[in-house]
Amino acid sequence: MVRGQIITVSPDRLTAMLHLKASEIQNDDIKKVIENSILKANITYGLDHALIAKIVEDPQAYTYPIEIAKGEKPIAGRDAYLVKEKLNLHSEKREKLTDIHRHMLTVTNGEVVATIFPATPGTDGIDVHGRRVNSMDGRELHITPGENVIFHHGQYYSLINGEVLLSKDTLSVLPIQVIDGDYHPGKGIIKFDGHVVVKGNVLTGSHIAATGNIRVEGTVENAKLEAQGYIYIEGGVLGNQYGKIQAQGSIRATFLNQAAVESASNIYIERSILHSVVVAKEHIFANNASVIGGHLSTYGELIVKDIGNHHYTYTEIELKEEDHSLQEKLGEISTKLAELNIVKQKLVSIEYKLQEDQQGHPLAVKHKKTKKHIDQEILNLTKKKQEIESHHSLQKKKLAIKILGDLYPQTKIKKGKYAKLFKKPNAHVTIHFNQSEFVVSPIEN
Repeated sequence: MVRGQIITVSPDRLTAMLHLKASEIQNDDIKKVIENSILKANITYGLDHALIAKIVEDPQAYTYPIEIAKGEKPIAGRDAYLVKEKLNLHSEKREKLTDIHRHMLTVTNGEVVATIFPATPGTDGIDVHGRRVNSMDGRELHITPGENVIFHHGQYYSLINGEVLLSKDTLSVLPIQVIDGDYHPGKGIIKFDGHVVVKGNVLTGSHIAATGNIRVEGTVENAKLEAQGYIYIEGGVLGNQYGKIQAQGSIRATFLNQAAVESASNIYIERSILHSVVVAKEHIFANNASVIGGHLSTYGELIVKDIGNHHYTYTEIELKEEDHSLQEKLGEISTKLAELNIVKQKLVSIEYKLQEDQQGHPLAVKHKKTKKHIDQEILNLTKKKQEIESHHSLQKKKLAIKILGDLYPQTKIKKGKYAKLFKKPNAHVTIHFNQSEFVVSPIEN
């Protein structure tokens, strides 16, 4: 507070506080002192005139500083989102289409797969000076209709009978191959352009690859599963040297035992992770699971019940420094944007020559179409770049380990060249990396 100034304004300019000292309180014309201070501080909006009148009447009855003006906070717009239709036929609640792993979301030819609800604009606020405080508009959702899907008037329609595949920016419907009972190596390697559903177990030595999702209603033994979509295993994974579970989408299973699991998205484990190698490009969610032995690494957040056990089994957790694939994508997009902007500049220079006397000339028409196409491509790539940067920033903020239960000794936490071996037990803690050390703090409720 500046000397002689009895009103301060918060950094966001949304509140004004009155600071009265004994010298001001004893002033015979306290009303004029306050009014002049309000005028000098340029407080024009949100003044609590009733409170000010009470202060003038009995200034000693209040504790200072006291809020005498309050602006209107800006309200952010709602982000665009998808709602799934098929699972809401008998419910008024329209569930968001975000996580479809627990349901086999099958659709028929011509059926509405999902509806997109557009983003809404934000509502601007007003500060105590009467000036506008800009709000944030909701983020648009750019979901491209993929294979066997068309987009019309805000809705995605299926062109075949199949199962839905939702990636980060594409919605597709792919055919389904159903395997009744167990799948064993004698049936050969499955390489299917679509989704694969196994009604039983996947036995040792088997190999299944799908361009869509893989769902197993039983247990996966020492086998290989590869999916460009998600992998959902209702039982667990009993892996060994041969087996590996790999997906571009998320992976979900009840338990992992000597398994090798890698996801370009999230990994969800319900019960236990034993002596396994687990890699997630986003997060690992094992809120009710114990991690004993093995090596877990994530580029985002790890939430787990317990790490280690009473026998002090050595267990290793790694916080990855940076997702290099995201950096590569950003580099590719930046290069492409630079090339498109060079082409656009050339087109703009040509445009002046065609503008005056060749409006209807085929060359001018073709030129306009080309320029429009490039403008749209630049817009799409710019939005994609912003989404990746936002995602990468969010990942860095969430880079932490949250232990809801016990952290046992002989657990090593790594990040880059730094490592910390815990020799004493901890419980209900969050571990994050700050500069060159690991910070352990109680979980905030």
